[in-house]
Amino acid sequence: MANDYCSHVSDPAVWYALDILDTDLFSFFATFPLAFAGLCPTTVSDFLLPQLLPEDTLNLPFFARRFFRTLFSLIEEDWLLILDDYHEIPDDSPLVALLAICLQEVPTNCRAVVLSRKGPPPAFAHMKAAGILCESKAGMLSFNQQEIQEVMSLHGIPEERHDCLSYLNKATAGWAAGLTLLLKERNRKLYKKEQLESLNHQELFDYFAGVIFSKLPNNKRLMLIAAAMLPEIQPRILDLLLGDDSCREYFTELSRNNFFTYALDHKGELFQFHPLFKKFLKNRAADTISAIALTTIQEQAAEILMDENRAVGAIEM
Repeated sequence: MANDYCSHVSDPAVWYALDILDTDLFSFFATFPLAFAGLCPTTVSDFLLPQLLPEDTLNLPFFARRFFRTLFSLIEEDWLLILDDYHEIPDDSPLVALLAICLQEVPTNCRAVVLSRKGPPPAFAHMKAAGILCESKAGMLSFNQQEIQEVMSLHGIPEERHDCLSYLNKATAGWAAGLTLLLKERNRKLYKKEQLESLNHQELFDYFAGVIFSKLPNNKRLMLIAAAMLPEIQPRILDLLLGDDSCREYFTELSRNNFFTYALDHKGELFQFHPLFKKFLKNRAADTISAIALTTIQEQAAEILMDENRAVGAIEM
């Protein structure tokens, strides 16, 4: 979506992907200007840009404002800055406040876009209050059924093959990247509802595995898989199954950070996964925990549900 936006604006786009290495501020201030290399003379910027020294760490906001103001002043033309993967930066990193300063220093004739699964941090609150920063929440970026139909047409699928529309709408829940991956699967040849449901979604599952699952510690992977086995995610039940008391906090965090998890109430007692993420977790269960452990979790969950007079849920287990 950001790529499409860049293609529709005349200003050159400067794309900077944030990652955990940027929390080393000496590394960040050395690499960030390289993203602008095509817009300003390298020799000039190297000579004029302030260099972060150990003594500057005593007053980082002052240094950061001077640094970004100097860098942006070297660029004569208008530009668009994309800060990608902001969610990779821990909330307690000093870089969070410095990125807020970076956005404040963007010239009025230029624009900046921050891409993140997390919402704006408190350091960005002043910009939101001043109307400088506008937030597009996940729901605003989800496709409705009509938009999914238009995307199918853009993928070259004739209207008479749109019989899978309701399936795609339900399976993706409007998630743009998931829709694109499903439409690309099997060389875009299988589009009937029955055919789509029989696909293995390998390209989509590879995305979940590489971007999300592989980065989690084993205890969090187990928590997610156990939750996927339940008819609905109730942290209280997961605490009993796993002997853990942090499930509510963890799923609240996942929901807040748009981690393919949605809160169904305001008490942190009921959640649900994105349909495709739940399918992925069930698919990975056999590779993550033993068959005996998985069966034990399902049997214990069924017993808990039966004790609560929830026979239907117990049977599903």
